[in-house]
Amino acid sequence: MKKSKFNIDLFKSYYESFDFSTKITTWKQYSNTFKEIWKSKINKGSGTKSDYDEIVFLIDSNARGRTKKDDVVAKTYIRYGTWYRMFGDITSKSDLRSLMNNILSSTDYNEILKLLNDLAALNEKNKNGLTGESGIILNSLLFLNNPELFICSVSLRHRIDIINYFSFDELKEYEQLSYGEKIIRTNEIILNGFKSIMTELKLDDSVDNFIFPRFISEYIYSDSIRNSIWKKSDDEATVDVSDDNDIEKQNFYLEKYLENFLFTNWESTDLGKKYEIIVENGEPVSLQYKTDIGKIDLLVKDKSSGDYLVIELKRSQTSDDTIGQVTRYMGWVKKNLARNKKVKGLIIAESFDDKIKYSLDMVKDIELMSYHIQFKLKNEG
Repeated sequence: MKKSKFNIDLFKSYYESFDFSTKITTWKQYSNTFKEIWKSKINKGSGTKSDYDEIVFLIDSNARGRTKKDDVVAKTYIRYGTWYRMFGDITSKSDLRSLMNNILSSTDYNEILKLLNDLAALNEKNKNGLTGESGIILNSLLFLNNPELFICSVSLRHRIDIINYFSFDELKEYEQLSYGEKIIRTNEIILNGFKSIMTELKLDDSVDNFIFPRFISEYIYSDSIRNSIWKKSDDEATVDVSDDNDIEKQNFYLEKYLENFLFTNWESTDLGKKYEIIVENGEPVSLQYKTDIGKIDLLVKDKSSGDYLVIELKRSQTSDDTIGQVTRYMGWVKKNLARNKKVKGLIIAESFDDKIKYSLDMVKDIELMSYHIQFKLKNEG
């Protein structure tokens, strides 16, 4: 196995600084909490939004109430509406619930693989994201249920990048693999690849098997490694392990969090009443919608007319740059997606200057919205 991009010193340094004891305690607690909710509520067909919220809180760094200091499975960019729809389907559909229970009850990779294929076929017509092309939701649940068997690199696309970067065993004809094979084989290749590394470094007896997949996942998504694998910003389903307590930096990143918040909580926003998230191949693709001229912050569709809305958050760029960016994306959508549908634009910012307002007096179909963040302290004494 080639490891030309593997830095032994960097890996040893990460290994020596990793708090194995705390991580084991955390993930055993998280896993037990999930299993209890599954056993006592969802598997009995009595799950509620409160139960779903508790599970999402364990999985997603974008979950309500989470901070950057908290351990979570990953940063999934899955909307609450999708989580609710998925858990709701499992709770209400006995055949789906039974099959998911069999998957979560098994510890045999080959058996799980076959069951995952059955699940993909059974869930094909349900628009709930459970068996989406990237595997994000299902891989999150598999890890949370059994951290000893599964890595928490929950995006299949990311897994392929990881396998290629470390020159692990190749997955031949990946696109021809079954759904279950994609999930199980990528997981096995990454774990076996790092087990081989640990053996060569004579560290294989020093790490509890329970925490090994999480340790490997956090190493992969640590700054020095993540930035090497993904040269450009790629935030889809990353393992969130950062700890940033700098208030100024948090304010600097506020608008990026706003973009994620809008997407994750779309159905509960005013915009979500009229527009819907775009889904392709079973996956929501509206956030950072990819075009050949860049990424649109959010691209959504009118629920009734099918018209498109290009949403851009004005950050540090000038008003002229913002207008140019929005109109370019609108033009691309019109040419490549809209056909006979209309395309509108929306710019969201904390505030606007007169320049952008004057510009929009002469530009059709672009609106402005401002956001306001309110912080309150309430005396409970």
